[in-house]
Amino acid sequence: MIAHVLALLATCAISVYLFFTWTVFFTPGFSAAETPSLEGKTAIITGANSGLGLSSVKLMAAKGCRISKGKAEEAIALVKKSVPDADLAFMHLDLSDWDTVKKFAAEFIKTGRPLHILMNNAGIMAPYDFQLSKNGVEMQMAGNHLGHFYLTSLLLPVLEKTAKANKNDSVRIVNLSSIGHTLTYWSGIDFEHINDPKRYVSYMAYGQSKLANILFSNHLQKVLDAKKLNNVYVNSVHPGAVSTNLLKESAYLSWIISLVEPITNLLMLAPDTGALTQVYCAVSPKIVDGQCKAKYFVPTATLGETSAFGKDPVLAEKLWDWSVDVLEKKGFSCTW
Repeated sequence: MIAHVLALLATCAISVYLFFTWTVFFTPGFSAAETPSLEGKTAIITGANSGLGLSSVKLMAAKGCRISKGKAEEAIALVKKSVPDADLAFMHLDLSDWDTVKKFAAEFIKTGRPLHILMNNAGIMAPYDFQLSKNGVEMQMAGNHLGHFYLTSLLLPVLEKTAKANKNDSVRIVNLSSIGHTLTYWSGIDFEHINDPKRYVSYMAYGQSKLANILFSNHLQKVLDAKKLNNVYVNSVHPGAVSTNLLKESAYLSWIISLVEPITNLLMLAPDTGALTQVYCAVSPKIVDGQCKAKYFVPTATLGETSAFGKDPVLAEKLWDWSVDVLEKKGFSCTW
């Protein structure tokens, strides 16, 4: 009970901080008009049925990018209302169910298409009650981190092939994190108790999974650099306080937002604005020009600073080894 009260207080404090730091006072560093032509490029965007994912699809499809989406066929119809010529493909994907991740990757690989952009966007935020995924891992760690870790592993051969065939261009991997990564357990990633419902605190478990997104990005870049894939750029993103279903369906915040909805609607970023930072990381030539690798971006398209845990290479390597081990014990081999 005490832990939940503390989490509620922390949530209130973070909410105020988010509203003012990442909305009222954020630095505009990229606009939709700056999105370059993406003709001939293929992207995968997870969680593209609504919110930031859907806005990313619209922005990138408008510039000619072919996009394979995880979730919601009806979202394709919505995109085509604003971008009639959008080249979109619906493929079922549930990041917390690794059988569907494996099937999704296999179906994409069968198409024979290259993959220039992988945007790991999907996520869930702080369900009040502890939940286990189908594969027996705490739901947020299973979907927010491990599902994307596994998906990226399965798609790595395609990403590598695309990078080698386009040495004068770049391949991008963008992992959606959050400023919530700063609110986590005392050890950063509580490996020993991830599946312990007695230790579960909704926002700390969320923060843990968002920290994992940053650490995964950092170590993945190291792995790719060791493979001499110098034109692959991996970065993580905090999109800001954005008005999406993610916030409205989370513990405590859903209650706070319902109480002060007119104010939150005024202060929070619209999804089309909130998506600009991740789209920037996915398409802007400035990422290559500045050799931005294993960086953390905040609104809008501005380099930010992670917590001390987010800069810890030892923790990143430990998370990597733990992730491979968990997946393999459940029967899902990684291809790193």
